[in-house]
Amino acid sequence: MGDRVGIFSILYLSDDEVILGDADKHLKVCVSVRKLSEARSAVAVSTVVHIHNLLGRVYMLFVAPVHKLIVPAVLVRASDQLSPIKAASSTVRR
Repeated sequence: MGDRVGIFSILYLSDDEVILGDADKHLKVCVSVRKLSEARSAVAVSTVVHIHNLLGRVYMLFVAPVHKLIVPAVLVRASDQLSPIKAASSTVRR
């Protein structure tokens, strides 16, 4: 634990879920990415934000409305980056 993924630290890692987090004096953020279905490659993303002060509230005023756009865009980008890996592994004969 403690490895970094982008701006986040890995707080928990299992075969089905990774929980990432970051904290400062304004906010504490946790993001869970959990695998729902192996067959469909479906995942659920959950976020929790604890606001500590006024600057954190002001920041969230701007981030919260676009959050529903940010998360799907990040998932599409991650899927695009993983697609070549999935395609390569499916062509390997065992």
